[in-house]
Formats: sequence, structure tokens, C-alpha cells
Amino acid sequence: MAKWPPKIQDVEMNFKALLLRSLKMLDLSHSHGLVSDILDFSLVPNLERLVLKHCINLIEVPESIGNLQRLVLLNLKGCQNLRKLPTTIHRLKSLDKLILSGCSELYDLENTKPPTLTHLIRVSLDILAQGQVNQP
Repeated sequence: MAKWPPKIQDVEMNFKALLLRSLKMLDLSHSHGLVSDILDFSLVPNLERLVLKHCINLIEVPESIGNLQRLVLLNLKGCQNLRKLPTTIHRLKSLDKLILSGCSELYDLENTKPPTLTHLIRVSLDILAQGQVNQP
């Protein structure tokens, strides 16, 4: 006979974790309260499209994004306080579209220079930090 978990909340949390594992697209656009330390991409390992447009308080993308082996689109358009990309971004082998338009504070693109992200088909870099970024 199966035992019930000590708390019904445990069942709810396990169910949510199962649902997140099958998530393919996540759009958190205009989430002004979104900050990098609340994002844990290990919970969504099958994510293919991540849209974080206009998350104005996002300063950096968490290193855990490097575990998203199926990610094909990363849209950070209008994240005007975004300062740098994670060092793990080079591990995104499926990524073919990276949108950084309007990221006016982004200054560190060392991780996006060739040959690091040679598989990218489209990179949108307009309106980056003035004179501080060498485009890949």
C-alpha cells in the first residue's frame, strides 16, 4: 500500500516540478520584478525558447542557462540594465537566435565572440552600450 507524503504541499511541489520539466517555451516579458537570483534554469531542462523582453531589473542571466541544451531562442530585447551574459552561454549548442537589442548597459560580450557561438544564425545587437562593445 502506497504511503501519502507527510504534507500535501510535497505532492503539489513534485507535480509542479514534473510540469516544468516538459516546458518548451517560457515568456516572462515585462516582469519588472525579475532578478537573476530567482531564476533557476535547472528546473526547465527541455526549454527551447526563452523570452525575457523588457525585464528592466535583470542585471545578469544566471549561469544555469548553460544547461539548456535544447534552447534555440534567447530574447533579451529591452533588458536595459543587463550588464553581462553568463560564461556558460557557449554551452548552448542549439541556440541559433540571440536577441540583445536595447540592452544599453551590456558591456561584456566576450562569451559571444566567434568561435564560441558559431552555430548562431541570427544575432541582434543594435542599441548596445555606446562604444563599449565589439560585436562578434
